[in-house]
Amino acid sequence: MQQQKDNQFKIQNFVKKYISFFYLWQGELISTFGDSIYSMALGFWVFKITGSTTMIGAVMLASTLPEIIFAPVAGVIVDRYNKKAMLVSMDTIRSITMIILAVQMMSGNGNVVSLVVGGIILGICGTIYSPCVMSLVSLLVSKDKITNANSVLSLASAVSQMTGNVSGGFIYNLLGAPIIFLSNGISFLLSGFLNLKIKYTEKHSERHDENMLKEMKEGVQYIKGEKGLICLLLMGAALNFFSYMAIILVLPLFEIRADLGSTRYGVAMGCFMAGAMAGYVMIAIARISNKNRLKLIFFSNVLTNICFIIAVNCRMYCLMLILLFIGGIFNSVLNTIISSIIQIASPSDMRGKVLSLKNMTIQGLTPIAMGIGGVLGDIFNIQAVISCSFGAALIVVTLFLAYKPLREFVHMDFDTD
Repeated sequence: MQQQKDNQFKIQNFVKKYISFFYLWQGELISTFGDSIYSMALGFWVFKITGSTTMIGAVMLASTLPEIIFAPVAGVIVDRYNKKAMLVSMDTIRSITMIILAVQMMSGNGNVVSLVVGGIILGICGTIYSPCVMSLVSLLVSKDKITNANSVLSLASAVSQMTGNVSGGFIYNLLGAPIIFLSNGISFLLSGFLNLKIKYTEKHSERHDENMLKEMKEGVQYIKGEKGLICLLLMGAALNFFSYMAIILVLPLFEIRADLGSTRYGVAMGCFMAGAMAGYVMIAIARISNKNRLKLIFFSNVLTNICFIIAVNCRMYCLMLILLFIGGIFNSVLNTIISSIIQIASPSDMRGKVLSLKNMTIQGLTPIAMGIGGVLGDIFNIQAVISCSFGAALIVVTLFLAYKPLREFVHMDFDTD
């Protein structure tokens, strides 16, 4: 009887300790699912109205540019103000924006200009929301559980995106874009409600009277003072750059190869996402010591890129799917460990700024990478460009890992709070 009471007490303590993280996780699950269907519906609707892929790109670009432009400012905002209030505010603004767009489309007044404006608003909110979530995770779970928590959040995002992508086309044909826009607005409201229930001890900066530009410079100065952190950010940027040069050409590869096509493309991406989810589950349940981080980064990078290189050159479709699944596993492990190290290494009063600068550094080159990849795909053999890009990612990351300050930084047992 006493043993049963002790077990019940432990369960109650566990639930009490991590219930706020569970609310954050639920909010991410709901809003990401709504967002994935919205993105698909947005592309379909814009192409139906304009018949132009350029216009689709313009609308999508409106959502991605704010992340590059406003990332440093977003980090200062996250560190200055209450993080829960920030999450709820961003969810509310995004919800109102989506509902306005839905009503406008239902009334027959929807147009591309309003979607671009809406995309900019959603992009700015997302730029603040993302580092706020990552910074908040560090306050909701213990330091030794941060990598696990990040993996659980990434798993929720992957599940939502895969489910949304698979069901998005069917839902769009059944309900139409206006209803999907409205549903996405409601999903943001639900996310905001769940975020309201989060409880934690705030550790934000109280220097509201100081110049925001000064705080942005502090974030840059902090990163400049950490050689290992600079190398890790540059390594992540290089990995992302070469990977996106390849990724942009995968869909055209499926279209030009007679043995593949759009249907098999969807199945292949499903296998990759399934692998990514498996990787997130593995990271979530594993205890990774600081001594094993470097080995995991090295082997995950090698296996990810080798699997992808063989997959795009493989003529056996079943083997291609297996390789994409395995590559997805190690790709998620690689990205989660890199993000977690940056997160753990950052002091609580600098975390928002550092994470925002991380997003700007790693994602800032993505549009250029996709543009270069597209041009090279028109000039050279697509399979060769994809293979060389993944090969470059493998080599560059390996060279970074040979740099002593980076190795020492990855091995460090951080105590930042």
